[in-house]
Amino acid sequence: MRGKTNVYAHSLEIPYPCRIVYNPDEPLDCGAKVWIEVLGFDLAAMQPPANIVSSYG
Repeated sequence: MRGKTNVYAHSLEIPYPCRIVYNPDEPLDCGAKVWIEVLGFDLAAMQPPANIVSSYG
């Protein structure tokens, strides 16, 4: 997700084709060196499941 909102979890299932990118030499503008790219899907339209519960207070 792009933006200023973080959702913390211990695990995540992504039911779409995706890849994890590690690129420490060319981080994203936000400073991220690791990110997940979901292929062929508009994440902005994706709504998180109602049963996601943060375990970080």
